[in-house]
Parts: sequence; C-alpha cells; structure tokens
Amino acid sequence: MTSLARADWVILVGFLLTNVLIVLGTQPDANLSGAADGGSWYEPVLAFLRYGAFVELSSPDMPNLYRPPLFPVFGAGLMTLFGSESPFPIVVGQIAVLLVSGVIFRAVVEEVAPGYGALGMALYLFNPNVLSTAHLIQSETLFSFFLLVSFWAVCVRNGHVTWGRSLLTGLALGLACLVRPTPQFLILVLPLGMVALAVLAGRGASWVRALMQGAAATVLALAIVAPWAHYVNQYDGVYALAPNDIKYRYVYDQITIIEAQIHGLSYHEADDRMDQLVPEHAQVHACKQSPVYSDSYSACYGELVSKGFARLLSYPIADFAKALFRSVGQFGVAGGAGNWHNILGLDTNGVSATWFEASQGSVLEIVKAVLQPTSLPAFLFTLVSLGYVVVLRLLGGVGLGVLLWQRHWSIAAIIVAYIAYFALITIFVGNSRYRVPVEPALVLLAVVGAAAVKSRILPNRPRLAASG
Repeated sequence: MTSLARADWVILVGFLLTNVLIVLGTQPDANLSGAADGGSWYEPVLAFLRYGAFVELSSPDMPNLYRPPLFPVFGAGLMTLFGSESPFPIVVGQIAVLLVSGVIFRAVVEEVAPGYGALGMALYLFNPNVLSTAHLIQSETLFSFFLLVSFWAVCVRNGHVTWGRSLLTGLALGLACLVRPTPQFLILVLPLGMVALAVLAGRGASWVRALMQGAAATVLALAIVAPWAHYVNQYDGVYALAPNDIKYRYVYDQITIIEAQIHGLSYHEADDRMDQLVPEHAQVHACKQSPVYSDSYSACYGELVSKGFARLLSYPIADFAKALFRSVGQFGVAGGAGNWHNILGLDTNGVSATWFEASQGSVLEIVKAVLQPTSLPAFLFTLVSLGYVVVLRLLGGVGLGVLLWQRHWSIAAIIVAYIAYFALITIFVGNSRYRVPVEPALVLLAVVGAAAVKSRILPNRPRLAASG
C-alpha cells in the first residue's frame, strides 16, 4: 500500500469528526432499535460475553446457531475493553473497522486508477449507506471488511494473483463466512475463479498453477469454517454454517415476497397469510412442537426447506423473473436513507415500515410512499442518499465501459462477478443493507468513470493502470 498524503489525512480526520457528530445526534437506543434484526446480533454478543459460549442469552444451556461466531466475539471483546454492555462499544469498533477499510480501499483504487485513491477513499467512507450502517448493531461493517480484504487481494496488479494473495483471499473469505455465511459459495469456486483470472490477465499458460492456488485458498477457507460447521452438526445433524430452521426462514422469506407481489399484498399481509397462500408452510407449527435441535426438530425443518425450494422453482418464469428484476433494482438503487431516519429520529413512520406495509402490487405507489417522509430533514437525507446512488451509478456505467474499452478484462470480471454474486444471492430480498459489502466495487467503478470524465475535460490526467 502507498503512504497517505495530506489530502488523505484530511479525509480521515473529517471522517472521525463526522462520526463524533453522528454519535452526538443519535437518538437513545437507536443503534439497536433502529437496526434491522439488531437484537439477533446483540443478544449473541451478550451471551458470549457472559457465558463464553455461543448460546441463548436467556437459556445458556441451549446453543444459539442463528448467528455465526465472529461477530459475537468481536462485540464481546469491545464490551470487555470498554467495560460496558451497551451497544456503544460495538459502534466505536465498527467505526474503527470502517476507517481501516477506507485505507485498504484507497490502495485498491490506486491499483486500478493511480492518483485517485483519495477520491475513492472519500466516496467510500462518506457513502451514506456504508456510514450509517456502521452506527447500527448489524454485522455488515465487519463482514464487509473481510470481503474488502479478499477484493484487494485479487485486484492487486490487475488480477495477477500470487500464492500469498491466494491464501489471503481464502483466509479473508473464510473469516467473512464466520460473520455471515453468504459468501460460502465463493469459497467453492475459488479454483475455477483463479484460472479464469489467469486467462483474462493473459497468463493462460499458467492455468495449472492458478488452479492449485485457488484450491489452496479453498482448503484454507474450509479449514477456517470447519469448527463452526462441526458445532452446527453437533446440534442440527448437518455440516453447514447455518441450521435447517435458519435455512427455512431464508427460503420462506423469498416465497413471502413473491406471493405478496403476485397477490398485491403488503409483505406483512403475505406473511400473516402464508398458511393459506402456501399450504406446506403450516408444517412449521408442527416443527415447533419438537424439542429444539432434536432429531425430529431438525428433520422437520429439513423437510420444510426441501419443500420451500420446490415451491420456489414451481412459480411461472415470468413471476420469478419479475421478482428477481425488482430485487436487483432495489439492491442497486435503494439509498439507505432509512438508516439515517432511524439513527437521528427524523421520521417516526420509518421508510422500512412504509416499505413492508405498502401493497407490492405497484412499484410506483411504493416509491411514492417511501419518498414522502414526515419532516424536511428526513426528506433531505432521503434526497442526498438517493442522489449519491444515482450519480455513482451513472459514473459507474462509464467506468465499466472504460475498463472494457481499455481491455482491463480481469479487473472488469472481478468487479462484475463480485457485484452480481451479492445482488443475486439474496434472490428476492435485495435492498440497500445487503449492498453494503459490494459498495467498494460500485465506488471503484464510479472512480474509474470520474477519472475518464475528468480526462476528457482536463487532458493529461493520470490514466488507468496498464493491463498485464
């Protein structure tokens, strides 16, 4: 990584001062109450702090398999350091992690667009979606840090991956999976991914070496996640990063969304009517009668997961494609203003509440409802968040075109594959929260686009790093 210049230090100091102001303006308990699923992350932290194990907070004799282990360890360590069980130590830790991520991202930008590292770091650190998430009790900030390390490792020298960077990629992806299991499939495709990068970078003759590097990265990542998979197997009878009951929730979230869109219901209405809309969903009531993580409990949810996937595949292609298209659209353009409304207490109704309570029959009506916050400050934060997204997507489109025009095949492939994976892995639940891990890639495209636009206006500016 290159050393930091004066402009970089100004950005970092500005970032810290901005976060101080946000902390001072945060509403009481908003770090937790304003975070989607915040309690499901906070309680495992407290349980690990008090009992030193991944167990239920209210029943320490019962395992808690809902969340992987690394965020509870991270949060408990910060609480021990600060001597407090409040959410504040976690927020401070996440701000620090985001700051380090910004410095790493600066190095990524310098690899692809020399001379624009400071711009990239500023756009990332002050990204409304990323910055607000760091003030909420969620795993995205820590999760994104490990993914960014893996992203940096494969972007260095235009995708010319060495043994050291291959192993770093495997290490970072393995640790990321211990925060959220989302990238687990990336681990499995690392061997083929490394071969593809070698070919795109003009090193097709060394494909055997690339295959071995990818295989080594996969083995390392699997070794890292193996203890947690074993822990899950002890109680759920399956080697996985999440038990069957959690997989059931994931699958039926997708079904709830597509049913809401088909029948013109709100998400809450569809969820309340799932037993009528999807008859096999009623089986969940029987599953809950079994002792938690007994053989019958796990088998019952395992059967429900199988039925859920079969149900997903049974929808007409047109309905499936429509729901997927809407999800990817939400993933790409949602501003994340709801986080600011929650943190600063700007909108008592809440963007998230409006979204889940609105009928899903008309996208236009949903957007109109979301864009009608109850106060001027709320409207301004919504406008800034959406404006940021629109400008960066336009510049990102230019950036992708530049990468392809200048034949930076490996970098373009890394960025597109990275974004596409996280946009599609959510299936129908795409939103700004799940976009946080790919914000670096999106910002990188925008920086490349901005550099190209500036070079047209002011010639003789730094060009992109030479390919190959």
